[in-house]
Amino acid sequence: MPFGDHAAFISRNRLLAALSPEDLARIWPKLKAVPLPLRTVLSAPGEPITAVYFPETGYVSMLAYLEKGGVIEVGVVGNEGIVGLPALLGDDSDDCEAMVHNSGTALRVDVMASRTELDRTPTFRNLLLRSDLFQHKQMVCTAACNRRHHINQGLARWLLIAHDRAEGGLSARTDEFLPIMLGVRHA
Repeated sequence: MPFGDHAAFISRNRLLAALSPEDLARIWPKLKAVPLPLRTVLSAPGEPITAVYFPETGYVSMLAYLEKGGVIEVGVVGNEGIVGLPALLGDDSDDCEAMVHNSGTALRVDVMASRTELDRTPTFRNLLLRSDLFQHKQMVCTAACNRRHHINQGLARWLLIAHDRAEGGLSARTDEFLPIMLGVRHA
């Protein structure tokens, strides 16, 4: 099938949609559409990252595990970003767990194929660096909000972020998820 027939499909991930048609045409054959079932772990702390994911629908929570056994969400990646970015920027693993928190779909690509495109395509490299900066700023904001704001403000912030990433279609939540997302303890 000609590449042009897939342009609308690919544009659901805003990073890929920002690429020129020529750059997108080079990476397109390496991308594979995959489902993102709820609670699927895409990468685990300290484990090798073998693939990167460009979410199209749904979103992925970036979870940090604490020394005393707690876990807290430090970031969210939806169709504006990429999961597995540390592997493309020189680190073979991540400090966070990437877990699907709202089911959806993604475009998956092998790390080595992504690194090749990163080296060949300055536009792709610049977009990924900007995505990394955005994710860093989001994590800083999340940490500050979890520490300084009242739980109601944190819940409102999290619901807005989740709503944006889920394109309005939030999946059902359970009591086990909210404390993780808000950085608070179970009662």
